[in-house]
Amino acid sequence: MKECRICGRDGTEEDLCEYHSAAYTSLKSVFEKWAAAVEELTWEKYIDSVRELENTGQWIREIIDDIRSQDDS
Repeated sequence: MKECRICGRDGTEEDLCEYHSAAYTSLKSVFEKWAAAVEELTWEKYIDSVRELENTGQWIREIIDDIRSQDDS
C-alpha cells in the first residue's frame, strides 16, 4: 500500500489517505457545481478562494497546498 503524499498515512492508488482523498473528491465535486453556475470560474480561482475562507478545514487546505505545489513543479 502506498503512503499518502501529504501526511504519510496509509494511502490509496492516488497516493492519498482516505481523509485527503475524501477532501479532494469533495473539493472537485463542489467546484463542478460552482463552475456550472459561475461561467468564468476557473479551478485556480476556486481553490484560491476556498483556501482563504476562514472555515475551510485542514484536509482541504492541505489538498489545495498540494495541488499548488504540483502546479509549481
